[in-house]
Amino acid sequence: MRLEFPNGEHAELRFSSGELRIGSAPDNEIVLSAPGVEPHHAVLTVDARGPILWLLSEQGGAFVNARPVRERALLRLGDRITIGRAAFVLKPESDERFACDSAWELDPSGIETQRGGPPRVVLRAVSGRASGQVVPVPGRLLAGSDASCELRLEDRRAPARAFALSTDGRHALLEVLSEEVVVEVNGVPVSRAFVVNGDQIACGRQRFLVEAPGLSSRPKSPEPVASSTAVLPTAAAKQAEQPQEPQAAGSPWLMLAVAFLVAVAIAFLLLVP
Repeated sequence: MRLEFPNGEHAELRFSSGELRIGSAPDNEIVLSAPGVEPHHAVLTVDARGPILWLLSEQGGAFVNARPVRERALLRLGDRITIGRAAFVLKPESDERFACDSAWELDPSGIETQRGGPPRVVLRAVSGRASGQVVPVPGRLLAGSDASCELRLEDRRAPARAFALSTDGRHALLEVLSEEVVVEVNGVPVSRAFVVNGDQIACGRQRFLVEAPGLSSRPKSPEPVASSTAVLPTAAAKQAEQPQEPQAAGSPWLMLAVAFLVAVAIAFLLLVP
C-alpha cells in the first residue's frame, strides 16, 4: 500500500510490513513537523488483519475519516488519517488496478434479475450523519442529491446524480455520472471502475464500504484480438523470398587483375636473357 500526504507534509512512501513510527521527533520513520503532532505520536503496523494505527501519546489524538481514534484503529484502503494538522491517505500500490476497460460490460439480464431477488451487494455508510446505515443495491442504485435517488448524498454541493452502482450478480460496476463530483475507490479517483467486497467508495465527505462477499474478483482487461487484416509483403521482402542465383567466388575485376599480372610475369621471363 501507499501513504499519500495530500498537503505535502511528507513524501509519498510504500509500506507492506513491519511498523512505521510517526511523530515530530527525528528518530521516527515518518517525521511530521505540523502543529499538534507529538514527538512519538503513533505507530502504523500491518498484520493478518490489515493495517492498524496505534496511538502512543495520551495527549496526541488521531482521526480516521473524521472519527476520533481511542487507542487503535483497524484501517482500510481509502481511509484518511489525521494526526494533529497533518493528514495522509492509504492507497493501493498502483492506481492502474482500477483501470476499467470499456469493453467490459455487465450482463443486462443479470441486472434485471437482481432487482427482484435478495441483494448481493450493499453499501454501508462509514462516515457522515448516515454512518452505520446499510443501503442495498437492487440491480442498479443511483446516488445523488435528487429525491429520486435511492442513496441521498447529504453534501449540499452534490449533483442531482453523482454516481451509479450496478451489479449483475457476478460483478459490480461503479460509474460516475457528473463531472462536478470526485468519486474515489480506495483513495483513487475513478470515472468507471469495478468494485469488490471491502472496497471503500468516497464521494465528498461521505464514505461507503462495499459489502459483497459473493461477487467475483475484479475482471481483467480482455486479451487483444489478433487482427485479421492481411499484411502485404514489401518489395525488399519479396526480393528476399526469391531464389538467388549462385555467384562465382570472388569479384570479376579481381580475376582480370590476376590474369594481367600473370601475363606480365610471362613476358618478363621471355624477354630477360
